[in-house]
Amino acid sequence: MNNINKKAIFIITLITFVLFSNLLFAKDIGLYIPYGLFQAQDGSIYMTDTYNNRILKVDKVDKVDGDKREVVAGKGSMNGSYKDAEVLEAGFNQPLDLTVNSKGEIFITDSENHAIRKIAKGQVTTLAGNGTAGYQDGDPRQSKFNLPSGIAVDSQDNLYIADTLNHVIRKISRDGRVSTLAGKPGSSGDIDGTIVKALFNEPTDVMITQAGVIYVVDSGNHAIRKIADGKVTTVNGFAKDNSEDNTYKKGGYIDGKNAQFNFPKSVITLESGELLVADMMNNAIRKIKLSGEVVTVLNEDDGVEAPAGLLYKNKKLYVSQKWQAGLKAFILGEEKVVTTAISHAKWLEITPYAPASPVIQVWFQGNKMSATNVASQGINQEVYLPIRSLIQSVGGELKWDAEIKAAVIMFRGNKVTMPSSSSKTKITQGTLCGEIKYLEALLGLKIDWVERYRAVVVSY
Repeated sequence: MNNINKKAIFIITLITFVLFSNLLFAKDIGLYIPYGLFQAQDGSIYMTDTYNNRILKVDKVDKVDGDKREVVAGKGSMNGSYKDAEVLEAGFNQPLDLTVNSKGEIFITDSENHAIRKIAKGQVTTLAGNGTAGYQDGDPRQSKFNLPSGIAVDSQDNLYIADTLNHVIRKISRDGRVSTLAGKPGSSGDIDGTIVKALFNEPTDVMITQAGVIYVVDSGNHAIRKIADGKVTTVNGFAKDNSEDNTYKKGGYIDGKNAQFNFPKSVITLESGELLVADMMNNAIRKIKLSGEVVTVLNEDDGVEAPAGLLYKNKKLYVSQKWQAGLKAFILGEEKVVTTAISHAKWLEITPYAPASPVIQVWFQGNKMSATNVASQGINQEVYLPIRSLIQSVGGELKWDAEIKAAVIMFRGNKVTMPSSSSKTKITQGTLCGEIKYLEALLGLKIDWVERYRAVVVSY
C-alpha cells in the first residue's frame, strides 16, 4: 500500500472517530474540569463544564451526585471553537465563570476566546471581546480581554470581570461600554491604594455584595482584596516573594489574621457577611470571619480536592472540584485552625525587614506591626513590646482588669492573666509592655531579636 493510500485511510479513520465520539459525547452529561457555579432567581443552578466547552443547568440541587444535568449551550466538544449561533450549535473555548442578570440573561467568561458571551432567547452572542487576546476599553465590538475568568453582576445589571492576564478588573455597563475599574493593564503587582494605583496579579474572581462592595480573588498574590470607596485594600492573605520565580509569590497554608492562601480561585459571601474562599492548591475551603480572621472549614480530610467554584444554598455548600471532574455537596464543618508549616528559623530568614532605625520594627509571620515609639530597649538591654498591639497582631484579645490591675488575654483558646506588677512588665506612656522572652514563655509564641535590623520577629 503506498503512502498516499495510507494517508487517506488515516484521515478517513480520524474523521470517523471524531464524528462518532461527538455523537456519543452529545448524549453524555459527564463533567471535564467544571468551574463556575451560579444560582439564578428561579433557583436553577448553572455551571460551566470548562473542558467540554459547555454550559450546563443542574436540577435536583439537593442531590448533587446523580442529579439531572441539561446542556444549556455549547456543541459539546473537547476541541474549543468560537461561534455565535443557536445555543446548541454555539462554540466556546474553555468557559470559566458565569452569572445571570435580572432579565434572566446568562453571561459567560469565554476564557480562551478572550470574550464575554451572552445567552438570551435561545441564541449565544458575543457581548464584548473579539476572540483575540489583548487590552482595549470602549466600544464592546472593539474591546479586548486577556483570559477573562470571574464575572459578577450588580443590582443595576452592570458586569464586572476579573481580566486575569491583563491583571485588572473590568466593567461592562448596561449600555455595553467596557472600562477598567481597578488595576493597571499589563502590570502585575501587589499594591493597595486608589483604584488607579492599585496592582493585582492574575485575579480570577469577583463578587459583589448588596452594598456594592467588590471582593477580588487575587490568585497570583494568594490574597483576597476589596474594592470600596474608590480604594483597593487587602482583606487577608500574605505571601512572600518567590526567590526562584519573581513572577509569582509563594503561597502557604496558615489560618488567623495573617493568613496564607495558595492560588485561591473563587469567593462567595454567606448571609452573615462572612466570606468563603475556594483555596484550590491547599485543597481547602477557608472562611474569612467578620473580624478578618481566617479559619479552615473543609479540607482534604473532608474530601475537598482542588476546589474551583462555590455556591451556598439551603445550608449546603456546592463545590466544583477541578481535578475530580465533579460537583459535590458539603455541610460546612466546624472551624479549625491550620498552623504554619514554616519554622520560626525560616521566618527569621525570609522576613522582609526594613532598614534599621531608632524605632524597633516588629514582624509577625511576615507582616509588620504598626510602628510605635513605645517598643524600646529597656532595662538591662532587654526589649519590651506593647502587649496590646502584639496580642491583636497575633489574633488574640486583651482586656484590662482595673480591679486586679492586670491584663487578661484570650489567645488561641487560652486565658492568660498578666499582672502589671511583674518584674517583666512595665508601663510606658500609659501602655503596658512586656519583655520579649517573658511574653514568649507566657503566650507560647516564638520571639527573637534581630540586632542587624533592630527588629523583633514573632511566629507561632
